[in-house]
Amino acid sequence: MQIQKRGGLGIRTLGVLFRRMDNNGNKKLDQSEFAEALASYGLFPKVVEIQALMKFYDVDGDGNITYEEFIRGLREPLTERRKVMVDKAFALVDRNGNGSISVADIDAIYDVSQN
Repeated sequence: MQIQKRGGLGIRTLGVLFRRMDNNGNKKLDQSEFAEALASYGLFPKVVEIQALMKFYDVDGDGNITYEEFIRGLREPLTERRKVMVDKAFALVDRNGNGSISVADIDAIYDVSQN
């Protein structure tokens, strides 16, 4: 909500905010950068709360939050209806039904020459 108050919550805005928070430019937020970013939005969680937030966002457990982890943590879970739609779309692209999408799967359905 604090981010929305300052002008939006779109993906582009979040990307800009993430880059601003990344003081050392390594494309990750460590705990101190994350705490500083929250403080810049008027949020001052206790150390134990920062640690819990880091654990929530830091999916790979490397002690840092990447942009992908940040976005993943912010998005709401898929509703059942949206999950069904995603599964159907995936199945359309996964031509051989092996559970993964290969370049061959995409090549079979997408013709770049017809623009």
